[in-house]
Amino acid sequence: MLRSLSGAALAALLITSSASAQDLGLRITTDGFDAIGELAEELAPTELSTPELDTTLFDCPATARVISAHVPPTDVGLGLERIQLRAQDGGFSASARLSADVNTTIFLDNPFACLGEAECDVIATADDVPVEIAFGLATGPDGGVELTSTVVNLPLTSADVDLQSEGCATGEVVTWLFDAFENWLLERGVPRIEALLEEQVSVVLSNLLTAALELEVEFGPIAIRGSLDGIEADPEDGLTALGSAELAWSGPNVFDGPAPELPQPGDEPFAGAPEGMFQLAVSDVAVNAALYEAWRGGLLQRLLSTPIAQPTIQLDGIGVVQQLGLPEGTNVAIQADFEAPLAVSFGREDDAVSARINDLHVIVSIRAPATAASTIDAFVDGDAAAAIRVDGEAGALRLSIRDIVVDELRLSGREGEGFVFDRSRFEAFLSRTVLPLISERLGDLPVAPSLQEVFGRFVAVRTLSSFEGWQRIGVDLHSPDPADDVAPATFLDASPSLLPAGTLTFGVRGEDNSTPPSLLRFRTFLDGEALGSPSVRRSVSLDGVDGRHRLQVWAIDLSGNEDPTPATFDFDVDGIPPELTVTVAPEPVLGGRTVNAEWFATDERDDVESRWLVRVVPESGPRRIVDEGPWSREPGVLEVSGLPQGELLELVIEARDGAGNLTSETYGFAASPTSGCAAHGAPARALWLLLACFVLRRRR
Repeated sequence: MLRSLSGAALAALLITSSASAQDLGLRITTDGFDAIGELAEELAPTELSTPELDTTLFDCPATARVISAHVPPTDVGLGLERIQLRAQDGGFSASARLSADVNTTIFLDNPFACLGEAECDVIATADDVPVEIAFGLATGPDGGVELTSTVVNLPLTSADVDLQSEGCATGEVVTWLFDAFENWLLERGVPRIEALLEEQVSVVLSNLLTAALELEVEFGPIAIRGSLDGIEADPEDGLTALGSAELAWSGPNVFDGPAPELPQPGDEPFAGAPEGMFQLAVSDVAVNAALYEAWRGGLLQRLLSTPIAQPTIQLDGIGVVQQLGLPEGTNVAIQADFEAPLAVSFGREDDAVSARINDLHVIVSIRAPATAASTIDAFVDGDAAAAIRVDGEAGALRLSIRDIVVDELRLSGREGEGFVFDRSRFEAFLSRTVLPLISERLGDLPVAPSLQEVFGRFVAVRTLSSFEGWQRIGVDLHSPDPADDVAPATFLDASPSLLPAGTLTFGVRGEDNSTPPSLLRFRTFLDGEALGSPSVRRSVSLDGVDGRHRLQVWAIDLSGNEDPTPATFDFDVDGIPPELTVTVAPEPVLGGRTVNAEWFATDERDDVESRWLVRVVPESGPRRIVDEGPWSREPGVLEVSGLPQGELLELVIEARDGAGNLTSETYGFAASPTSGCAAHGAPARALWLLLACFVLRRRR
C-alpha cells in the first residue's frame, strides 16, 4: 500500500529543451510555494464517496453458512492542512496533514452462532495523519505547464483510527464488526482516498501553478503567446521556468517598416534576483518585438484615441489655452500617430528603463472664437523614461512611457486669420501638456505575460530592477487583513508654489501597516471638488488655471481605511505670459554678417527674464544653434558678428516669468557681405535663399 517516487524517477519526469534565445523568465520561490500551499488548502477536496463493500468474516462449517459484513456507499469528510510545496533536485513534492471522519452503518449476517443478523452504526475519525505527494512538472507540446505522475502516499493504519459504535452486541460481534470496518477502511478506503487526492490535488496544483506561470493571454485582437523551454527545481531557488514570449496582432496592418534591433541581453535572467514570492524577468528584445507588433497593427494609435472611434483628444481646459496665450473659449484638439516603432532598453547604459521615440506625429488643431481654424504639425524625436508594471487582472506585463524629452522638433502648419503662433510657447505646450497626455495614454500597453491575480489575492509588485537588458520584477500575493483598522499615511510630492497654467502633474504615494504601497488607492480633491473616483495611479493631473488653488489627497488601503488627515498642497497658477517688446529687429537680409536687436520684457509679477539664440535653419533636418546668450533680467541688447554666409538663419528672443510661462519672437534672415537680396552657389540653394529674402517675415 505504501508507495514512493525516487529522485531519479522525478528527474525523468522533467522535460527540458534548449532554445536559441530565451527572453522570458518566471520563478516561484520557496515563499511563493508557501503562498500556493495556502491557496491549495482552501481549494482541496473536503469530501469523497467510497464504494460499497461485501466481505466474509467467518465460515460456519456446521451449517455451511458464513458470517459476512456489508458496508454501503459512504461519504468520507476530509480536511487538508499545512500544505507545503517543496522544490527538490529533479522534482517537486508536497506534504500535508490529513483529517478524515466517517459515519456509516454496517450490516452483519449470521453473527449469532451462524444464525440471525445484526446492524450497527459506526463512527470513525482519524486526525493529523501525514500525507506525502510527489509530482513532476513538464513543459507540454505547446510550451505550457503540465503536472505529470502525481503519486500520493497516505500511511494510515488502524492505530490512527478511533472507532466508536452504537446498537451492536458485545463479544465476538464487536470483534467481527471492527475487523470488517478496518478491512473496509484500510483496504478500500485508503486507496480510494489516495486515488482521490491524486486526482483532485493534481487539478488544484495544476490550476494554481498554471495560473502563476500563465503564458497565454487574449483580449480583443491582441494575443500574448509564450513558450517555456524548460523547468528546473532547486531546493533554495524554488521553481524556475525559462522561455520566450511574443505579442501578436490579429487585425489588419496599419504600418510597415523595419523593427528595432537589439542584441541579446548579456546576463542571466535572475542574476541578483529581486525579493518576492514570485519573480519575473523579461528582456528588452522581447519587449521591442511586442512593441513592433503593436505599432505595426495600429495598437499605439488606438491607445492614443479616446474613444477608439474618435481620432482626436479634446482639450477644453482654460489653463491649456492660457498656456498658449489664447482667448478663453478656444478649442484645442490633438491627434497623434507613431510613424516609426518605439525602441525600449532595460539597463543597457544604467539601471533605468528608457525608450527612444522617432517620428511621433502630433497634429494640433486650434479654433479660437471669431477666428479661422489653425493646424500645426509637429514631428517629435526624443528619449523617454519608462516604467514596467504588473497587471494581475489582465495577466499582462505593461509598459508605461513617461517624461518624454524632445531632442528634435519639426514644426509646420497653417495659421488661421487672427491667430498668432508663438513657437517657444507651443514647444512648452508640447512638453508640458501634449507629451504627458500621450504618456498617460501609453501607460496601458501590454508587452509580455505576467503573474495573474490568483483566487482573490492581489498581485503586489515588491521590487523592480533593470540590468544588462533584463527587467526584473519581484511580486508578492497579498490578501486584505480583515482585522486591519489602521489608516494609511499620504504624501504629496513637493512642487514650486508658483506654477504655469496648463496641465499640472503631482506625484502621490502612501504608506500603510498592511497594504503594499502599490495597492493603495488615492482620492483627490481640487478646490473642494473631487477629481474622479479613487484610483491606484501614482500621479494627479489637473488643468491649472490662473489663481490660487488647494489640492488634497487621501490614501485608502485594501481594508477601506482612509487617511483622516489628507496631504494638502496650496499653490498659485500664473496664467498670464510675460510681455515681450522688440524695439530693434533684424531685416530679412542683412547687409553684412552682423545682426543687431534690442528688446525688453515685462510681467505683472515683476519676475521676468529674457534670452536670445541664433540658429541655422537647414532645408532639412534639425536646427543648429550657432550662438546664444544666457537668461538675464536686464533689457536685451544684441550684436553678433561673423555669421555664416549662404545660410538661412533665425533669431529667437524669449521672455520667461517666474512660473515658467514663455513668450517669444522669431525673425528669419540671411547674412550677405553686400546689401540687397542676393544668393550664390548651387541653383537649389540659391533659390532657397532668394525665396527667404521675400517670404521671411517677423513671426510671433
